[in-house]
Amino acid sequence: MPGPEFAPTAFSETHAELKSVDALHFSDKQSYADRLTQAREKTGLPEAVITGTAKVAGLGAVFAVSDFGFMGGTMGYVVGEKVALAMELAERRHLPFVAVCASGGARMQRAC
Repeated sequence: MPGPEFAPTAFSETHAELKSVDALHFSDKQSYADRLTQAREKTGLPEAVITGTAKVAGLGAVFAVSDFGFMGGTMGYVVGEKVALAMELAERRHLPFVAVCASGGARMQRAC
């Protein structure tokens, strides 16, 4: 049975302008700003989550896709805001919301 139709160019990113900053000027062995820069260079992504819309098998949906490679999928203020905005968009448009979560597993295992 063939898989769903999904053209990679059909994804339309939302809220790309939202990016984490080091508002608290946090630092331990390395500054948070440096960690953000390294994560962006390593992954080629601006943030730990990318949100947007796409069609799968001809049906529209809103997506939030996290990448564990970006600081372990860290969920700071901006990531949370992007996910919440994506959920609100799905609700307004009456579309399914699909979250693709990446985790090291520790916290997910503990909940079971």
